[in-house]
Amino acid sequence: MSDTPAPIPPPPSPSDVPPVDWKAEYEEMRGIARKWEQRSKRNNTAIGRALEDIAESLRIIAGRNETNERH
Repeated sequence: MSDTPAPIPPPPSPSDVPPVDWKAEYEEMRGIARKWEQRSKRNNTAIGRALEDIAESLRIIAGRNETNERH
């Protein structure tokens, strides 16, 4: 066994690397971003509704406690 590391291969020549369609890459990433944006809005809406329901439940409970304390 040798203590010398394996040689690093040379980089590919430019003719071996396929061209990148940057516009298509951008559009694909933009589509993914839009999908996550919509999902986030739906989640935020659902969380907001749940918090409103919790707040309403707490108001009802507080009202019951207030009524019980008066009697």
